Amino acid sequence: MKHAALAALAVGMAFLAAPAAAFEGHVKKCYHQHWQEPEYKYTQHLVRKGYKRMEYRGNNKAEKVYYPPVYKEKRTKVSKGRYVLRQVACGKHYE
Repeated sequence: MKHAALAALAVGMAFLAAPAAAFEGHVKKCYHQHWQEPEYKYTQHLVRKGYKRMEYRGNNKAEKVYYPPVYKEKRTKVSKGRYVLRQVACGKHYE
């Protein structure tokens, strides 16, 4: 009975060790860890509309001056910064 149990244990260990031994082969793909910056969404809000105005300068001169609109920009974070794995050629070392 002991011999049968030991034989079964030996066969079971051989089957469990076989995939690990087979995986010791060649490298298939290599990856580099790359930092991806956080993404933001920008929106613009109108603060003051653009307008034209007559301005009087010296020597009795009148000029029509255009003042462009003024906007305030608001930034909203869409996604956090994260590390992304990129596939690279094997054998090259990246820092």
